[in-house]
Order: sequence, then structure tokens, then C-alpha cells
Amino acid sequence: WARSKGRRTPCIAVSRPHVVSTVTSDKATVILVLDVSGSMQAVDVKPTRLAAAQKAIHTFLDKVPSRVRVGLVLFAGEAQVATPPTRDHELVGEAVDAAGEFRGFGGTAIGDALAVAVRLGIQVTGDTQSGSLASYVAAPPKISSTLVSILFLSDGRQTQGALQPLEGAARARSAG
Repeated sequence: WARSKGRRTPCIAVSRPHVVSTVTSDKATVILVLDVSGSMQAVDVKPTRLAAAQKAIHTFLDKVPSRVRVGLVLFAGEAQVATPPTRDHELVGEAVDAAGEFRGFGGTAIGDALAVAVRLGIQVTGDTQSGSLASYVAAPPKISSTLVSILFLSDGRQTQGALQPLEGAARARSAG
């Protein structure tokens, strides 16, 4: 009720429904990290663990918006960038299909694979703070206009590599 010239007048307000939704940034990047170690050939998941992971990645690539850049890191006992972040999801899919041919040293270097993904993310954001991952991690994270996420697919535990998994994860957290 509102008062107008001494009289009480009813007030009515109308509002439309609002929808809250997540809008993907044009600068968003997802770095896929795929374990291709020997244990991924196990058949406890049909046809193999690796084939199941590849199928999951293809499902992801089919659903992710085309404006999102996707990169791929493959690892066993060492990690290697298979595709830099790109909007060419078909190219990433081809690299995923060829992942079984990756021949790294034996073992599973989870921490090192995460560090490679973090370095790739730092390149994407254009952070040239020092060029060194170690000094970047020591500095406070800088707010970036580029959102970088890491999607990690593995069946195993660390059996190889210089960095432990939690050290790799700490680098990712420190890099934002």
C-alpha cells in the first residue's frame, strides 16, 4: 500500500521469471589428459579401459561447444602434448583415436602429466610472468580472462615420474 494525497492506494509489482545459466566463455579451454599406460589395455572394462576412456572423450567432444578450445596430453611413463588447445575438435578426436599408438616409457607418471597440462594452460592464458612453471607456482595466481580446466582420465597410480600426483595437482591449483 502506498499513500497518495492522504489515501491508501494499492501498489502492484510484476516481475518476469529469471533463469540463471552458465555461459561458456569464448576463451574457455579444456585440457584432456589421457593415460595410455599398459594397464589401460586391461579388459575388465569392455573392450578395454583405454577404449572406454576414448569413447568418453568422444562423447565429451560431441557435446562441448565449438567455441571451447580443447587440447590433449597423452601419458604413460612420460607425458606429451598430442594436440595443443584448438577449436578443431575433429583434430582432437583423431589424436584420441591414435592414442593407443603412443609409445612412452613404461609406467604411469600422473604428476608429470598434470604438470604438462598446467604448462599448456599457462601458455593458453598468455601468462609470461617468467616462463618458468616453478616460479609461476611460487607467485600468487593472476586472474585471467581465460578459463582453463583439466579433465584427467587414468586407471592407475603413480609408478613413474618426477612429480607425485598431489604435487601436480598443487601446481594446477596454484595456476588457478
